[in-house]
Amino acid sequence: MIKKLTVSTIALLGAFVATSPAQAALVQNVSLLDLVNSGTVAGSTGTLTRTATGIASTVSTSNLSPGAAYTMWWVIFNNPEFCVGGCGEDDFSNPTVNASVFFADGEVIGSNGLGNFSAQVGIGQLPNPNQVELGNGLFNPLTAEVWNVVRDHGPASSDPVLLNAQLTTFNGGCTLTPGDGLFPCRDEQLAVFSTPVPEPSVSVGLVVLGTLGILSRVQRPKN
Repeated sequence: MIKKLTVSTIALLGAFVATSPAQAALVQNVSLLDLVNSGTVAGSTGTLTRTATGIASTVSTSNLSPGAAYTMWWVIFNNPEFCVGGCGEDDFSNPTVNASVFFADGEVIGSNGLGNFSAQVGIGQLPNPNQVELGNGLFNPLTAEVWNVVRDHGPASSDPVLLNAQLTTFNGGCTLTPGDGLFPCRDEQLAVFSTPVPEPSVSVGLVVLGTLGILSRVQRPKN
């Protein structure tokens, strides 16, 4: 799992469009954070669409390792108002936060280093048990804090069984024991979709975020 990184706080401007009350969808757009080199990933875009019944996410990004297998993961804090000083690893054990971490998507990166991931999930839906790291899924799609974590699993294997594991599980192809010859997987990029401000028109929210590690367990810096 992912280890906590030294925090270098940056400001990320995340814009969202809140539709009129008669419409069901709310769309948020953010740039991705670079968890390895700090800052944001140039030209990257994460888009989250929220409805009363679920969420859908698309992530288009760059600076990924050509020929490598990557996964994207949902990290959902269903009740972020109960997080202490910002949502993170230490809130996972708080049942009132109702946090979940589970698989979203996976792909092998082409020679251009570009990645395109997409996923959607409805209330209470979960993938296979071996793709769930924590929790019971999404329950508050309009108010949850949602993260998409992009994770590197190393060079795509020629073994179809291992490649499938690299593309669908958190530790597929990853070293768990020193000297086992596998890849030291890491979380490389992150999109954070904070709880939307309830406005009936276009709004802009300033999200103050840190460069951090996600999952093993996920850690968000505290104020």
